[in-house]
Amino acid sequence: MFRELALNDFKDIVSIEAHSEAYGVPLGTMRQILQISGFNFSLEPSLRGISGTLQCFDIVARKGNQTIVIDVLPSADRKKSEMKLINMRAKIWDCAPDLAIAISPVEASKEMKEMAKFYKLALIVAMNEQDLEEKFEQLVNSLN
Repeated sequence: MFRELALNDFKDIVSIEAHSEAYGVPLGTMRQILQISGFNFSLEPSLRGISGTLQCFDIVARKGNQTIVIDVLPSADRKKSEMKLINMRAKIWDCAPDLAIAISPVEASKEMKEMAKFYKLALIVAMNEQDLEEKFEQLVNSLN
């Protein structure tokens, strides 16, 4: 029993650490902005879709009946970023959150911007943490 508990505690610690950043983008600042605006988030950022599948995101935040999902796009490979955007659209279709936000830590291509618009995703392009904080805070404040 003790070993099982210790293993579960370890998994929880790993889970928290694993969700502290995504593709090098720190998630803590976005969580703080969401908390200040009255949103709650869980350490297991996932939603069960209409398909019955549990869809995972980098952040899932809730305030009343409003749900926001956030995914960070990989910065190193444009093709992987585009595939993650397509994957995100499929997850969003399944879960139907009120707002879906994709974070791009590098300049997004014209195609990615068009895809985000077509998929009805909010795309935040931020080259550094300060830029991300400003743009994310502006977007969250616009929801009130």
